[in-house]
Amino acid sequence: MYVNLYAIPFLYVVYVLYAILLSLQLIICYACVQLHDRVEYAGAIFRTWVSQKSLKHDDAQLVMDYSKPGDAEIKHAYASIKRLFVHQAYPGGPRRFIVEGSWYDVVGTCSVSKTTLVRRNRANPFNTSSRYAFLDNCSERPVAVWPRDPFNKLPDGHPEKKWFHVIDRNQSVLYD
Repeated sequence: MYVNLYAIPFLYVVYVLYAILLSLQLIICYACVQLHDRVEYAGAIFRTWVSQKSLKHDDAQLVMDYSKPGDAEIKHAYASIKRLFVHQAYPGGPRRFIVEGSWYDVVGTCSVSKTTLVRRNRANPFNTSSRYAFLDNCSERPVAVWPRDPFNKLPDGHPEKKWFHVIDRNQSVLYD
C-alpha cells in the first residue's frame, strides 16, 4: 500500500479550513434569522399565539390569498401564528418576515353574521406543504377568530363546537 506523505498535511489544512467555514456559516445563519413574539408590518401588529393569551386584542391570526394552479378563483387560507422570524439572505440585506402557521380549514359561511367559518385541522395540506409563509404575501392586518359556541350551549360532540368565526379586519365589503 502506497501512502503519499505529502498529501497528509494538505488534507489536514483542508479539514481545518472546512471546519472554520462551517462554523462561520452557522454564525451567519444565526445572525440572519431571528425569532420574535411580536412584529410590526405595514402599520399592524402581528403576534404569536402564545404571546397573545393574556391580551384582549387578537393579533395572532392571519389570512393569505391563494389560487390553485390552473384555477382563476382566489381563495383565502387562515392560520394561527405559531412563530415569527425575521430573515435576511445576507447580513445587511433586505429583511422579510416569515410566519409559521397552524392552518384552518374553511367550513363555510355563517348565515346570520356572513362571516367565514373555520376549524382547526392538523391534516390540512397547508400544515405540511406551506407551513411557512412570508408575511408580505398575507393580508396587511391580522384577523381575529371567535368561537362558534362561546357560551357552550351546543351539546358535547357537536361538530360546530370546534368551529370559529373569522372577523376579517381587511374586509372591504359591508353587509346589509
